[in-house]
Amino acid sequence: PLWLYLHFPQLQLDSLHASAASAQEVATIIIDPDSHVVCQLNAAARNQGVKQNMGLATASVLCQPLNILSLKPAFEQQRLQELAHIFYQTSADIALFEPQGMVFEVSSMLALHGSLNDYLSLIQQHLSEQQAVAHQALASSPLAAKVLAQSSNKAIFQNADTLLGQLDISHLDLPAQQLSQLRRIGMQTLEDIEGLSRRELGLRFGAALPRYIDQLRNRQATPLSYFKTQACFSRSLMLEHEMKQSSALLFPAKSLLNSLQVFLQSRAALSQKIKLVLTNRGGEELVIELASAEAERNQQVWLNLLKLKLESYRLKAPILGVRLECHDFQEPSQASTDLFSARQALSPKQLVSRLQAKIGGDHIQAIRLKQDYRPEHSFHYHPVDETLGSTKRHEETAPCMLRPTLLLDPPRELHETLQIIHGPERIQSAWWSSDPICRDYFVARNTRQQTLWVFRDQQQQWFVHGLFA
Repeated sequence: PLWLYLHFPQLQLDSLHASAASAQEVATIIIDPDSHVVCQLNAAARNQGVKQNMGLATASVLCQPLNILSLKPAFEQQRLQELAHIFYQTSADIALFEPQGMVFEVSSMLALHGSLNDYLSLIQQHLSEQQAVAHQALASSPLAAKVLAQSSNKAIFQNADTLLGQLDISHLDLPAQQLSQLRRIGMQTLEDIEGLSRRELGLRFGAALPRYIDQLRNRQATPLSYFKTQACFSRSLMLEHEMKQSSALLFPAKSLLNSLQVFLQSRAALSQKIKLVLTNRGGEELVIELASAEAERNQQVWLNLLKLKLESYRLKAPILGVRLECHDFQEPSQASTDLFSARQALSPKQLVSRLQAKIGGDHIQAIRLKQDYRPEHSFHYHPVDETLGSTKRHEETAPCMLRPTLLLDPPRELHETLQIIHGPERIQSAWWSSDPICRDYFVARNTRQQTLWVFRDQQQQWFVHGLFA
């Protein structure tokens, strides 16, 4: 069997989103909030003398200007899950070693991908697309691949057994006290430990050490909990600099939406709802939900909706991280487009989506007919999503009668001279209710050439009830 381990030594640093092209040249370090030592650093900081595990004070003296960020273990855990979803397209059996590693079972995948080189090329392609640095090692056991990947920043694809034997014991996953005991008896490498008998190892260090050596050498199976994918999309970014203006979020959001578009294209899917999760300085998560009346995958459509949403959105605190989530997917349906226009026509559903993003979904309503002859009771309002998202045909249909485009509520008294064009049409209904009517309706034109819908009630009073467009 073959196992490939990926160790991500700077997962948070790789996920930083630069606010400008020049920002990548600024020296950046990520420090452990408890010990205040450097745990991740970019090339610019390394070139100025900053090193791993260096104290914050020393790094600040060596390097100016210096961008200092705090390590976010929860973010790295979330990002590792996202990477596992991406690698699941290539590998079926993935086990996570949180917070910075994962291992793939390779042998069963070679029948699908061809050769080992083809498989490793696909892994490298995913890493490049995600802009993630990973130390890689290929070995006959998961634990061997893990310690080799963590021990070197170079890819190890050959001679794993030899390199494993020569590995310094400091790279083994053993308690510090046990490592100290091994060094006191002259043990420097794994080969030195293997030179002792199993009985002697068991007596000196307990049964756990021989079992660990057997798992390293694949003489005993390593218990693993395999990753289970979910039908969802999630992608996170950390920001190099705090964002205080909501409009500035469009820049990182564009990168996330592009990843979503690629994800949906690869699955021939669309979505009507996405969620942008903002993490502010205090660790609070703010959620911006975007809904499209028409299922979409085009990143520009979602970006336009987000732009409209952010115009009225106010940030309570500076934003440090952004995450895009999508959980609902739909199959695409064939839609007709404008044959003669170079620009694709805006569908009614897309128009509704833009209006909802601009002024809020509660302010957009649709009209549905009711079976009532009284004009003011012949329709009712309801949420527009019920109309656009429903495939059910309603039995109510508009009667073949002359009716105005705009109905006045309430009708206003008539105080001008009119020319009758059509009528009368008597509407007498609801005599059994508390709101009966008996009116004679006419279509008329006034001196300003407006076409009106007027009526005369039983008291011979005239009212304007509507206007024709």
